[in-house]
Amino acid sequence: MKVVDPASRPPADPLDPEVGPAVPASSLAAAAPPALANRPRGDSYREIVRLAWPVMASQVMLNLTGVVDRMMIGRLAEGGDAAIPLASVGYATQLFHLIHSTLFAVGLACVALMARSIGAHDPERARHAFAGSIQVSAAITLFYAVGLFLFSEEALRAMGAEEAVVVVAAPYLRLTVAASLMLSFTMIGES
Repeated sequence: MKVVDPASRPPADPLDPEVGPAVPASSLAAAAPPALANRPRGDSYREIVRLAWPVMASQVMLNLTGVVDRMMIGRLAEGGDAAIPLASVGYATQLFHLIHSTLFAVGLACVALMARSIGAHDPERARHAFAGSIQVSAAITLFYAVGLFLFSEEALRAMGAEEAVVVVAAPYLRLTVAASLMLSFTMIGES
């Protein structure tokens, strides 16, 4: 093993947050290149909207799916009593959102890792971060999906659902978690 003399290393950039001591954000902002500092304020707003609209559209569509499901199921209720079918969709949707919220967290980690890699001009590390994020999201989704698929009735009962609701909600829950693997890929792709 070769020992490196600390004196022979090049000096670290004190503003680099990964190698230097903690630097206040105001110091980092003051060290920003002039081209970025002099950009018109409207450019930032447009850039935020340009980057955020795919995720916003996806979240609206995901929530709209639940609304449409409730609208359809409410109309299919026998004798005008929609309480059990609507409660079933509500319970199943809550368990499905458990998967969704975890995938959202993995997507945020993906954004951070890829942004750091791209900022460092290291596309290979960015590709590895993306691949790792897909693998982690698929593994987490499979863990949740298999558990909820096999133990859907037990999970619904643990949430306090009545037996009539469990009977209707379990098949709906199995159907939604069966599609969650595709959700994991799309959410990481959006991130």
